[in-house]
Amino acid sequence: MLTYPPKHLAGKKKKGEFHPSRLIKKDSVWNLQSIENPRVQSLDRLAAHGIVPILAGTLIIWAGGPLETTIRGIGLVICLLWAWVSLANFFLAKRWRLFKKAIWFCAVAGVLACGCIWAMYSFLSQKLNDLQELTWDGIKIQAFSPPNSDLWFSEFEVKNEGPADIGDHQIVCEFNSFRAERGFGENNLFRIATWPRGTPLKRGSDAQTYACLEPMGREGWLGRLECADVTVLVNYELVNQEGIKKQKRLRFVADQQHGYVWHQQLVQLPGRLCDIPAVSQ
Repeated sequence: MLTYPPKHLAGKKKKGEFHPSRLIKKDSVWNLQSIENPRVQSLDRLAAHGIVPILAGTLIIWAGGPLETTIRGIGLVICLLWAWVSLANFFLAKRWRLFKKAIWFCAVAGVLACGCIWAMYSFLSQKLNDLQELTWDGIKIQAFSPPNSDLWFSEFEVKNEGPADIGDHQIVCEFNSFRAERGFGENNLFRIATWPRGTPLKRGSDAQTYACLEPMGREGWLGRLECADVTVLVNYELVNQEGIKKQKRLRFVADQQHGYVWHQQLVQLPGRLCDIPAVSQ
């Protein structure tokens, strides 16, 4: 004989009795607590798929060209999203309360996002450093003797063959040593600088010419310049990196023995390259 509980107790559960319906609604497709949920299983398949990290790694490692930073950024975002999906799948498999899973997921996901931002900053910083180095290598300095062989009126050409535009720049001529008809000097006795120029040196062989020794030669009180050992310095900053000062220096020597033609020498070469008469004590 079947018996039924009284009507006032029907549908009630005993105190302390566990019932899955209290935590899980199995008929809801949005219930992420259930591992059997098709949405959770889709996350699991996506996290376990190996093509995602392979694609992202390829974008990060093999990226090049003018869009290198953008492509690497896309690769990092793909890695971050894939890590978040894997992280969500990991925490959903835990038998924790939902708020505990959410707290742990947000904490770890935030750390991963900070790592992604740091990686992007590193890529951008490396890109800017490479741009500075390539521009430095691309700055060419040449010295030209005048037709009358008077070295005071020599011209120094600064050419930008680098990948970036040069903004404010200045050329400085330092005499390491020199010998003229009515005088001589050494140890950076004279330093002649042009005014800073705001006209940019465009990338791709844009050049400007300076006659930085001419002010001394125009006076004529030293006479003809017979030998000159000059270090030419170019102080500059890039158009897109204002405030970062850079300098390139080259050393040139010209004398009567070599037909008053300028020859490049090592900047670190010790001693004077122009014979200076001995000074009586």
